[in-house]
Order: sequence, then structure tokens, then C-alpha cells
Amino acid sequence: TWIGCALTVVSMPLDTEILVLEMGTNHPGEITEMVELFPPSIGVITSVGPGHLEGLSDIYGVVKAKTEILTSRNLHSLYYNADISLLKSAVDEYLSSFKKIGVGFERGEVKLTVNKFALNEDKAHLRIVVREGNDEYIIDSSLFGQQNAYAIGLAVAVSRHLSVSPAGIATAVKDFSSLEGRGKIGKTPSGILYIDETYNANPLSLKASLDNIRTLEIKGRKVLVLGSMKELGEHSDYW
Repeated sequence: TWIGCALTVVSMPLDTEILVLEMGTNHPGEITEMVELFPPSIGVITSVGPGHLEGLSDIYGVVKAKTEILTSRNLHSLYYNADISLLKSAVDEYLSSFKKIGVGFERGEVKLTVNKFALNEDKAHLRIVVREGNDEYIIDSSLFGQQNAYAIGLAVAVSRHLSVSPAGIATAVKDFSSLEGRGKIGKTPSGILYIDETYNANPLSLKASLDNIRTLEIKGRKVLVLGSMKELGEHSDYW
């Protein structure tokens, strides 16, 4: 993944003020290497789940790998999913001088609420409320899936930290559309509505898909076409 980070760095415009780098991992030490090469000043941990277990052994290995970002020498703020108990415990126990901001429905300094989740014709509508202290932001999105509330909440919190205006944040989120294989909605020539979630699968993402389909109120049948989940190692049969 460090190659992707390097390409992002060298391709950014000279007047760039904020650079966003994605640091993924499927084995221990990978994020540590990226953090040494590209030390972030703001860290974001979106989620932790039983993915890439072939290289990370178990959920504790996933938490340990994700929290390698905390070793950045430039880190002054960390935003993370506070609803995941194991992640919250790891962050709380980490001795540091940087600021820790949790985002979640149940826990954290930034609170989330899903105000609406629906499917209208061939468009999703996700409305969430983000509360931080006395500030409240209502954000509309066309992203499919309630799990996107976490990503939106984290994006709102970080953007406000960087003094982006609430109106600018709301417009940016509203204009953002799903990528191919990431909840992309379309229609077949015969009029069947489909939701394309084929980019990748792990138990956490599959559960989110099942929950989303279950809660949607639509006319007609709901049909699930499920593929395989890779990189689960010796835990494959269990998951």
C-alpha cells in the first residue's frame, strides 16, 4: 500500500493544504512502515473487524495492526470508531500526548444518529445527525448503507477540526456518490433494482449488507447473491 501512498504524494498539486492517505493492511507491520514513510498529523481509524485474518491471526491482531498508526511522530489528533469496544480500549490504554476523539452511536465525543435510510427509485437516501458538544450538523447523503454513517461522522469531525465550513461539508457529502462495487445502485433492462457490493467481503461488511437489506421497505422480493469471503485463514469455516 505504501506505493499507493507514494503515488498520491507525488501527484498532489503544489498548493495542496490537506492530503488524505489511505493506509490499509493485511499483515503486521505494514501500517508501521507507511507511518514511518508518511507520518500523518491526524489519524483516523474507521473500523475494526474480522478481515484479513490469514495474515493478522485474529481480531486482536487486527486491532494491533490498525493502531500502528498511533506511532506516527507527527500525530496530534486521532479520530476513531468508539462503538467498537476492543478498539476503544486499545486507544484508551495507549499512553500519548495526542488528542483522542471517539465517534459513535453509543460512545464517543461525537455522537451519531441515523435520521433516515431509504431507497427511492434507484437512489439511496441516508440522513444522519452529527453532534459534537453544542454543535449539530444534519448531513444528507446518497450513499447506500447505514454503516456509512461512521465514515460521514468521522469526515465531519475531522473537517470541522480543519475549519471547513458546515455548509461546505454538507455539500461535499451530498455530492459524493458510491464507487463501483461499493453500494453502487443500478437497474437491469427489465427494471430490477440491484445494489452492487462486489468490491470485497468480510464478515463485518456482509453483516452490514444483510442488515441494510433487512431494514429496507421495498415492494417485491429481496434476493441476495452471495460470493466467497477470502483471507480468513484458519477461521474461514467459523466465519
